[in-house]
Amino acid sequence: MNDSFNTPDAAGKALALTVLNAIQNPVIMVNEDGFIPCGSPLLALIDQVRERLAPVNEYRVDLSSPRLG
Repeated sequence: MNDSFNTPDAAGKALALTVLNAIQNPVIMVNEDGFIPCGSPLLALIDQVRERLAPVNEYRVDLSSPRLG
């Protein structure tokens, strides 16, 4: 299996960007620290991903916050 997403080289970055640009739905990536506003519905979704170790889909999630509007 090609581990391009974990490599910092230009080819891996180019492949990751190509894949992300081909996806029709938004993708949110969060590091271990989170950096999501408290009370955000994303927190529950992130918990689901971490528990299942698999992606989740959710539609019509309100991403607004005092900082983002």
